Order: sequence, then C-alpha cells, then structure tokens
Amino acid sequence: MFRMQAFRSPLTTSEFRERLERSLTRLGFLGAFQGHVYGTVSEDRFELWTPGTTRGHVARVVGRIDKRPKPTSGSLRFVPDPMMGLSWFVLIGGVVLAVASQFLATSTWVRIGLPVVGLLGIVVVIWQAQVEYRLLMRHLSDVAQVELGDSRL
Repeated sequence: MFRMQAFRSPLTTSEFRERLERSLTRLGFLGAFQGHVYGTVSEDRFELWTPGTTRGHVARVVGRIDKRPKPTSGSLRFVPDPMMGLSWFVLIGGVVLAVASQFLATSTWVRIGLPVVGLLGIVVVIWQAQVEYRLLMRHLSDVAQVELGDSRL
C-alpha cells in the first residue's frame, strides 16, 4: 500500500487536473468532515486526503503527473501524514513501555492491560489507513478515471 504505483487516465492532463480540482472540498470553518476529499492540485503534482474517521486522517495520497498531454500518466504513493508521526511514536512507545512494565510491575492490569491497549491502538491506525486508501483510490477512479499500473521503485 505504501509503495509507489504508476497510474494512467484516458483524460488529457488539463482535463485530469480540472476534474480533480473541482472534486475537492474546500476546508470550511469547522475543519474537515468524514467522507469528503481535500487536497491540492498543481501543474505536475497533486495531494489528496480524507478523514477516515471523525477524529481525522492518518495518511494521504501524493502524486506526480507526467508532462505528456494525453493520456495522463504518472505515479502516486500513499504516505503517512507527517502530523500523524507523533501519534505513531506515542503508540509504539506505549507498547514498549507496556512490555518493559512486565519486568517492573507485579500488577496484573499493568502486565496485561497496557500491551492490549497499545496493540489495539496500532490496529486501529492500520485499519484507518486502509479505509482512507480505499476511499481515495475510489475517488480517483470515479472522478479522473485513474487505473493503477505496475509498481515502481
């Protein structure tokens, strides 16, 4: 899911950018809403994100558009959001702390509860990333007729 992928669209490059830009929701006064797709589109790049839950998003799609006018092609990658990095460190640190507490504490709750809570947090973040990936790829397919090709390194 996080590796670079080639994409193609039968649309011209200008039509591809125009359709993608029109499909994006502008940020409102109260912020982002679940189910809406936000982002930016420029001459040779685009970046899309959508909240997978009411609490926000964990990753985004970053794409590069080749300079050929038709058909549109390029590459895209689903990447973790930079602001989400702090949450990942907290979750991983929580699991490490929970495992370390196995040797320091005698309380059963600490020995069992902390690792379970940490692992549940990690599972929820992975699940949310998969939901967002599917939503964004479906949006690209519906709006700009994007088809994924072979992976690139």
